[in-house]
Amino acid sequence: MGDKSIPKLRFPEFTDEWEQRKLGEIAGNVIGGGTPKTSVAEYWDGSIPWIQSSNVQENEMFEFEIPKSITQIGLDKSAAKLIPKNSIAVVTHVGVGKLVFVPFSYATSQDFTSLAELKTDAKFTCYSLYQRIQNDLHIVQGSAIKGITKEDLLTKEIMVPEIEEQKKIGKYFSTLDHLITLHQRKCYCLKKLRDGIIQKILSRELRFKRADGREFENWVTKELWEILTERKVSQTITEDAPLLSFTIEQGVIKPQDKKTNKRDFLIKDKETKKFALTEVDDIIYNPANLKYGAIHRNKLMRGVVSPIYAIFYTEQNPAFMEYVVKNPIFIKNSMKYLEGTVIKLMTLKPRDFLKLKVEIPASLEEQKIIADFLMKFDETIDAEQKRIETWKELKKGLLQQMFV
Repeated sequence: MGDKSIPKLRFPEFTDEWEQRKLGEIAGNVIGGGTPKTSVAEYWDGSIPWIQSSNVQENEMFEFEIPKSITQIGLDKSAAKLIPKNSIAVVTHVGVGKLVFVPFSYATSQDFTSLAELKTDAKFTCYSLYQRIQNDLHIVQGSAIKGITKEDLLTKEIMVPEIEEQKKIGKYFSTLDHLITLHQRKCYCLKKLRDGIIQKILSRELRFKRADGREFENWVTKELWEILTERKVSQTITEDAPLLSFTIEQGVIKPQDKKTNKRDFLIKDKETKKFALTEVDDIIYNPANLKYGAIHRNKLMRGVVSPIYAIFYTEQNPAFMEYVVKNPIFIKNSMKYLEGTVIKLMTLKPRDFLKLKVEIPASLEEQKIIADFLMKFDETIDAEQKRIETWKELKKGLLQQMFV
């Protein structure tokens, strides 16, 4: 037994103090993992789910996919062990900080230590342990933790209420997680549908007509130099042209909105340094990362970005052109012009980028109709993603308030 306390937020029908317990006292059995030889066919594609750390996503403790399974022979002839249902699989080697509640029997890779035969409500324990590990990671301020030993794991302490409160908290958070997962699946389906429609439109399998029912003109083939003009304006940061950031995932954003690598404040002599000017609706790409999708339209504002980026403007519909150049087929075709000897460092210079051919509607009206249609899809997806982030922030706040 240990210290006693109560959380800041709890269900009103419960008033007893929580009690501090070590995981070694809570888990009736602690089971490691092991990987059968991948080259032995008879070890794989069996009936026993086999979990590896890449199957587990951070912040998702109840929803995960298991693409691999092993056979009983694979279990018998390797270090893998059968773990009973309703156990918690904790990543203790690669990807520390992730864990999942598994309601069925399973086996894991060596990256896991599983807590089985729990004396507490398994769902409650899963959330409580997750919160504890996240607090530990926060204390070391982002330092890489390569692993947690079995001994360290079992000495970790969590605060535990009486069983009925455990069950109610566990059910509440698992319901919230399920809601988040439903919205994530909806967002995924919307993206797949949008991407499929984009391919049908760009291949002209799907065509729009004028408002009076007449068909538009045929599409035309153009090299990019015919429809894009490089913007080569070098200038310092000014009040009407603030410093902006450009990322693969987010495109043109304010530096403070970057999700990672917020290093813009480290730039020396920002007041005198020359940057590249960008206007709204410019097409911007990173010559070193186009292969990873680093090409976007500036939807934000007038500003300046790092001079490493290539910037273009167009007399065509800019929103439509963004869909053309972000198309995976276009990006794949651009790879033939990459320069460099090291694959990861290969770049696509603007002169070669402008040699690429695209097919576009001859009519600006058709371009606008297509862009407006697809942007409605994007607005719906963005709204869904914001809803997901709102639910995640709510969950994060509740975890901090409802666990001691």
